[in-house]
Amino acid sequence: MDDKIIDYNRYSRQILMPEIGVSGQIKLLESKVLIVGCGGLGAPVSLYLTAAGIGTIGLVEYDTVDKSNLQRQILYATDDIGKEKIKLAKKRLEALSPNTKIKLYNEKFSVNNALEIISDYDVVVDCTDNFNVRYIIGDACYIAGIPEIYGAVFRFDGQVAILNTENSPTYRELFPVKPFSMDIMKASEGGVIGTLPGIIGAIQANETIKYIVGTGDTLDGKLLLLNALSMRFKTINLSCGSARKDKNNYKNYFYSQNQIEEINITTTTKEIRLKNLSDFLPKNNVLLIDVREPFEFDLNAIKNSVNIPLYSISNKIKEISVSSKNKKIILYCNTGDRSRQAANILKARNINSFIVIPD
Repeated sequence: MDDKIIDYNRYSRQILMPEIGVSGQIKLLESKVLIVGCGGLGAPVSLYLTAAGIGTIGLVEYDTVDKSNLQRQILYATDDIGKEKIKLAKKRLEALSPNTKIKLYNEKFSVNNALEIISDYDVVVDCTDNFNVRYIIGDACYIAGIPEIYGAVFRFDGQVAILNTENSPTYRELFPVKPFSMDIMKASEGGVIGTLPGIIGAIQANETIKYIVGTGDTLDGKLLLLNALSMRFKTINLSCGSARKDKNNYKNYFYSQNQIEEINITTTTKEIRLKNLSDFLPKNNVLLIDVREPFEFDLNAIKNSVNIPLYSISNKIKEISVSSKNKKIILYCNTGDRSRQAANILKARNINSFIVIPD
C-alpha cells in the first residue's frame, strides 16, 4: 500500500506507538473484519475498529432497535426505535470515518450462508447473544481457517477469547455441550449491566487490533473472565483438541448438525403476527401468557393476559396445563425471543403453543 493514502493525522496517536507504527497501520487498513451482531457488543467493537482504521468491516444483523436496547447499544438513539440496526450502524460508522468500507449482511447468520459470508474476511468477531449462532460461527471459522474473537456478557459477567488458531481451541471444543434451550438466558431475560458490553466489546476490539498487527500478548489460547460487580479479572489457559476433525469431513458435520439444531429451535411452534393477535383475543378458547418480567407486564399488559415470566414457566407447568384445557396457548413478549424459549419448555412437556412475533 502506498503510504500516501494513509490518513496520518487521523491515526497519528496509533502510528506514534512503536507497537503499531506505519507498518501496523497499513496492516489495519488492508484488513477485513466481520462482526456478527450489532447489539451490545457489536456497537463498541464496530465503533473502535472503524476508528482504528480497519479497511473493511462487514456487519451481520437483521434486527430493529427496541427501546430496551438503548441502555447498552451505544450505536443507536431514541429516534432510532423501530428502525433497522444495520442501516443505522452503517450511517454512524461512515460518519465516524470514511476510510473504512462498510459491507452489510441484512440477514440471519445461519448454516446456509455462514461459509459464504465469512470467506472474504481475515477475522470474525462474535458479538451475538444467540448460542446456536455462536456454534455456527465457531464451526464455520474452523472450516475456513479464520480466527474468531469471541465475546459474551450476562448480568455482571463477561468473557473474551481468541479462538480457532494453532494455539487455541474452537468454540465447540471450548463448549462441547450446548445448553438445552430452556436453560439459556440472554440479556433480554436475565439482564446485563449496560457498561459491561462496552468493556468486553472494547477488549474484543483491542484483541482484534493486536492480532492483525501482530503485537503484544494476545488472548490467543486464553479465556479472559471478568466479574464487573467485584472488578476481578481471571485468565484461563486453553488447549486445543487432541485430535481435530478433517475439515472436509467436518463440513458435512457442520451442515447436518447445525441444521438439526436450528430445526429444533425454530420449528417447535406456530407463529402469530402481532398485528393479527387481536383476531384471537375475543375468543374464550385462548390462554394468553405474557412471559415478560412483572415490571414490563405492569407497564403495558395486554387485556385478559396472565403474567408468567420465562424463568417461572418450568415451575408452572401443572398450572398452565390445567388453565389451558380446551384452549389455545399464546405466548407473548416484546421480540418473540422469550416466547420461543417458553414454547420450547412447554413443548418438552408435550404442551403445544403459539408465539407472537413482531410485525
